[in-house]
Amino acid sequence: MTDTLFELPNPPAAPPGPPDTPCWVTAYETTTGGAATLAGGKALPRPCPTCRAWCLTGYDSNLCAFQAWATPAALTPQLEAAALILQRTTYRVWGRPGSYELTVRYVPGLHLPGRYPTANECTVIAAHVCNSPPLSDQWIRTAPPKQRIDLTDIPF
Repeated sequence: MTDTLFELPNPPAAPPGPPDTPCWVTAYETTTGGAATLAGGKALPRPCPTCRAWCLTGYDSNLCAFQAWATPAALTPQLEAAALILQRTTYRVWGRPGSYELTVRYVPGLHLPGRYPTANECTVIAAHVCNSPPLSDQWIRTAPPKQRIDLTDIPF
């Protein structure tokens, strides 16, 4: 007779990888061969459901992400300062047209540690506010350039 209420089998060996990596992340990376990321990491152009203005929408981070709606107009450092005064969230845009990703730079009332490059060194956009003019008129390209088809090389 044993002193325990239930007999437990021996626990399985720890999966390979860093000890703080969850087992589902290790399983995903082993199965797919790629890193675990959000399923909807791309920011895509969509009309705002309220005012129908075109926005760039997608998750705003790779951790604890929220849906971001941003006006696709690049900000200068002065316009980013205006966005901060107006209490508008700002985002850094990563990637190429058609496959942008957003990262939060400033959220009103929340201190984010770290240093960020200036708006001259990266592309910064502000959160969308319905029925208000955009802070900038320097629109960023939201779709990849279309490929031109050369019809002279067709063999028939």
